[in-house]
Amino acid sequence: MKIPKRIILTFFIILITSVIYPLRKEFNFYGLRLGMSENEIKEAINAHPDLKADESRYLGKINDAIPFILKAHYRPYIENIYIHFYKEKSYQIIILLNPRYFDFLNMSKTLETKYGAPSKSTSQIVEWGNDTNNIRLFLEYPATVKVYDDALMTQLHTELSQNIIMITNQAPREQARKKILDEF
Repeated sequence: MKIPKRIILTFFIILITSVIYPLRKEFNFYGLRLGMSENEIKEAINAHPDLKADESRYLGKINDAIPFILKAHYRPYIENIYIHFYKEKSYQIIILLNPRYFDFLNMSKTLETKYGAPSKSTSQIVEWGNDTNNIRLFLEYPATVKVYDDALMTQLHTELSQNIIMITNQAPREQARKKILDEF
């Protein structure tokens, strides 16, 4: 039995598309997306009747260059939602689901239906994204969903590392300066 070329071509296109673009849809959870401002995130949280911002653990801005975190929850189903900001835009969202209500296997199937075939799948972690797409989506055992902008995360880590090196290098100079000033 000969398989028509059209069926082979269609199968090939679907296969290639799922490999090249594994995250086929923009991540959106109750209106929370990457790249949103703090005010947009707060509006999305306030617009949903079940989400609540957790002001007790609000890790606010010390200055604009330092990343900060906004925390929310939806009891008892969502233990915590952490939205990380840098340069006034959200770059990472971590959703800690209550494992009594959500299991890893069903969450994996649900995310695969919505976002396409994962680029990596083990018994502990499922990942969507690839080198051409800066957005990474993870499901971690038992029931944690993480999504982040890989390029921005790399930039942030580089900047923070450089700041730590500068502070570390300034400490011996400051000690020497203080020693000289103490001599007056």
